[in-house]
Amino acid sequence: MGKKRLVLLPEVLEFLREQDTAVQIKFWAIVEELERDGELFMPHGRKLERNLFEVRVIEPDGRIRVFYVYEGVNQLFGVHAYKKATQKTPPRELRVARSRRAALERRLQEENHEGHT
Repeated sequence: MGKKRLVLLPEVLEFLREQDTAVQIKFWAIVEELERDGELFMPHGRKLERNLFEVRVIEPDGRIRVFYVYEGVNQLFGVHAYKKATQKTPPRELRVARSRRAALERRLQEENHEGHT
């Protein structure tokens, strides 16, 4: 399995910059594992549904989730992030992630189509 590369949408990057340093350090350590291995397992990550996964950061200073998707062979996109406050994933957070996933898929499909015309 080749090395993957995670690209964060601007909203996700901004969210991460607002988090405590310990949370940011833990997130980037998990991302290194994801990019190297191409997948995550509990407790660092899990699959939520078709092409929607989450990075799970659990630190005393905060719990966050970052949703990501696979696009192509070696590309990953972080599409949404939020601060974990409840046991279950809130439906609103899933809706945002699904919406951004769909928008990203449309944009990439259009770019791919334009490149072949």
